[in-house]
Amino acid sequence: LRLDADRLFATDICRVLGIGGRFGGTVRTELSARTFEGGGGAARAGAAVGGSDGGTAGPAGRSIRVEAAIRAENARVEIEGKHQPVEARAEARADILLDGTGNPSAVLGSATVESGPLRVTTVEPFRVEGPAGAAEKAPAASGRIAFALDGERLWREFGPVLEVFGLRELREAITGEASLAAATDGTISLKATARSERQKGTSPPLTVSFSASAKTGGGDRVTASFDCRAAAGAAGDFELSATGNAASGPDGSRIELTGATFRTRMPAAREMLRRFESICAGLPKAEDLPPDGEIDISARTIFNVPAPAAGGAAPAGRVSGMPEISGTADVSIRGLRYAPPPKPGKTAVAYEVGALTLKEVGLKSTGKDGLFELRLAAEGDISWRPAAAGRDPQPDFLLRGLWKTADDAPLLLIPGSVLGGERGALQVSGALILDGADIRYVELPPYVYIKPAGVPCR
Repeated sequence: LRLDADRLFATDICRVLGIGGRFGGTVRTELSARTFEGGGGAARAGAAVGGSDGGTAGPAGRSIRVEAAIRAENARVEIEGKHQPVEARAEARADILLDGTGNPSAVLGSATVESGPLRVTTVEPFRVEGPAGAAEKAPAASGRIAFALDGERLWREFGPVLEVFGLRELREAITGEASLAAATDGTISLKATARSERQKGTSPPLTVSFSASAKTGGGDRVTASFDCRAAAGAAGDFELSATGNAASGPDGSRIELTGATFRTRMPAAREMLRRFESICAGLPKAEDLPPDGEIDISARTIFNVPAPAAGGAAPAGRVSGMPEISGTADVSIRGLRYAPPPKPGKTAVAYEVGALTLKEVGLKSTGKDGLFELRLAAEGDISWRPAAAGRDPQPDFLLRGLWKTADDAPLLLIPGSVLGGERGALQVSGALILDGADIRYVELPPYVYIKPAGVPCR
């Protein structure tokens, strides 16, 4: 099979996508199939795929080998008016093992894909075996691959295509492995590890691991468990982990985070954003995060997402896309200092948190009216002051000691999107018990507080 890339990328649709004429060359594909019978294959039964020219045979000494090779010849990509040569090739092999009746009993497969900046290769051949004597069971499968990606080279050679999908420049060298296993009872397990290193600069490597297993049941029901972790730098610089369970069925979905932690020092968090804001648009800017301080959060949360009503509408009495949420978290914040950029016509304010601990912070939403209920008990100090230069070092507002929400009146949080207002805005109402707190203030920016009828204010 032969593909002329020069003619393909000269089409109108490629010109509309902005990639017309950017790629050229010829892509050739070769396919072959061979059969092995008797001693030629049987003598090598169980041999690793790709290890010999002789095939791997099944119990009856018969197998079929299918091989494919794809190569790009004289391939090139146009970069800033210059043509950059591109290397690309892929090879795959599959051995189909036959039983005594001539039907497939197992398939072993391997593959290698290389394209200059990317290499994916089979570490352990993928093997698929049909269940013995149980037609209603799923086939068993297993396999493992390794991958390596040179981000800078990828962008140099394929940047125009990546821009079509909204991606930005990648300056990371990524390596890792992934494995898949499927059992005859319908359980599927996936594991992956990856390491990302900044190709320019001094950022520490980022390591990521992920493992999950899922099982299908009757009535389109799926249950799963997962464990994912990410870390960079020294202990406590940047650590993120989440473990839990999930289930999905005709009545909706449920995700339970049995353990979720986030621990970071703010300089490391800012550096992490700098690494990835060049890849994806829409991420927060590193400069919008506080430059100092530490944050430590551990949480346990349950999300329930009811199935949509007929026609895809939200169930009766619920806000579209709003799940049921219930959970608790422990939060520790230390040495946090932040002066956000001033907004036109408003006083710039600097915030500071010396040491703040929130225990058993409770967040709950019924999915109705878009309301969230928040319960908390806090101990520590928070202060803020106008951020203008030359101000008195004493804070304009200081809250110390113990403070919490009332047991019978949690804070009500209403997102601005529910109120039809500005996205990201939040309306808060409720009661705080400040009997154990020390409050001091000199002056405050103008603000409005509306006390709901019947809610005590102390």
